[in-house]
Amino acid sequence: MVGGNHETSQRAVDAIVRALEPAVPERLTAGGSTTAGLLIFAGRRRDGAIGTFYETHGGDEGARADRDGMPVVRVHLTNTMNTLAEVVEAEYFVHVGEQRVRPGSGGAGRHRGGDGMVRSYLVLKDGMALTTMFERRVIPPYGLQGGAAGAPFRVTLHQRDGGVRILTGKENLRLQASDRVVMETSGGGGYSAKVP
Repeated sequence: MVGGNHETSQRAVDAIVRALEPAVPERLTAGGSTTAGLLIFAGRRRDGAIGTFYETHGGDEGARADRDGMPVVRVHLTNTMNTLAEVVEAEYFVHVGEQRVRPGSGGAGRHRGGDGMVRSYLVLKDGMALTTMFERRVIPPYGLQGGAAGAPFRVTLHQRDGGVRILTGKENLRLQASDRVVMETSGGGGYSAKVP
């Protein structure tokens, strides 16, 4: 059921917005991340108990007729905040290596889409499980009125043996100590290809 709330319902909103574009484009926002961007880490916690670290990742806001989209913001149902790095590291065998804006990920247009973010996680103990659940990996946030699409979501696993693998939007796998998971959230769509 969680996927219905986080993901499927937001595809319905996208369909409605796209259907309204010919009639009232000036009242609409271009495509945003519209996904919870979930990474779910599970395994032994620092206190010895088995636990789950369930983290959503905000992407961006699409541009509008009168302004650029906001960077690194939640849209629609993805209205939660990231867990503070200090809390993650105190509870789990995970180190948050970086969190920053993903420059250039917003779509071009008279008004640009907002940029997404990059957040990386270094696994500190063997045997942790990871589940991914996110959209916008294949079909990026759309532009409106000729604006360009934003960059798609991307999650990359940098394995301790040197291997690198792009993860799918719905995947379960086991991690080892020194594996690094990098989440790059999508950028918002741009609005209008025309220059005023």
